[in-house]
Amino acid sequence: MGSGFEVKNGELVLRINPEVYSLERVYATAYIFLDKYYFILDGDKNKEIIVKIKPKDAKQDLEKFAYKFFEEMLSITNYFNQFEKNKDVISMVLQRALFSITPKPLTGKEDKEIKKLDEEIRQEANL
Repeated sequence: MGSGFEVKNGELVLRINPEVYSLERVYATAYIFLDKYYFILDGDKNKEIIVKIKPKDAKQDLEKFAYKFFEEMLSITNYFNQFEKNKDVISMVLQRALFSITPKPLTGKEDKEIKKLDEEIRQEANL
């Protein structure tokens, strides 16, 4: 079974192969277009995802939008695939960045100031 679409009675119906595009990718793509279209998701996430789309403005070219939707879904899928491939490297870079910043110990003056502020807060709380 493959992906495809049909336009009927002012409504676009997308049939999406979940082996190519996961349900999460369909959600992410639909979310981008929520301001201009209404979406109804149906079907079986393991067999075929059906997306019914109705434009909020009846003047929209639904066939053109179908191609745009699939194009955006391909882009999102590629982004997440690349992220998944590189997540270990991203994690390592973030860990190195976070652990490379080592705070210096407080000076005696700073420590006294913090204790003084702490005491003031405690006294105000007991009012």
